[in-house]
Amino acid sequence: MIAAQRPEMRFVEPKSEEQQARAVLFRARQRLVHQRTDLVNALRAILYEYGHVVAQGIHHLTRIKEIVEEPKSKLPELVRHECARCWDSDLICRSPYRPAASGNAAHESLTEDHTQSHVE
Repeated sequence: MIAAQRPEMRFVEPKSEEQQARAVLFRARQRLVHQRTDLVNALRAILYEYGHVVAQGIHHLTRIKEIVEEPKSKLPELVRHECARCWDSDLICRSPYRPAASGNAAHESLTEDHTQSHVE
């Protein structure tokens, strides 16, 4: 009640459903990006323990796969298997910019708009 009587107070318009949906999509995408980064860094750390140095950056993912699949890499079979499992996870293979098809036109529209705004 007191806040409404102050002249310097500004009122904020509530967010629309579309704005809220975009915020949810953004937070979900950010969470996927962080999880993907954590997983890639974990793979890099595992390989580093066995003498394989892989540069930072998502564009070096192919190097990780090459090392894991290389028979001469001297990785123990258990480590090779676990790295392959991580590699095959949907989280690494799929770009966070392109979520799986949802069949929901509104979701795909929001995703497309969001992707275009971050790619430009």
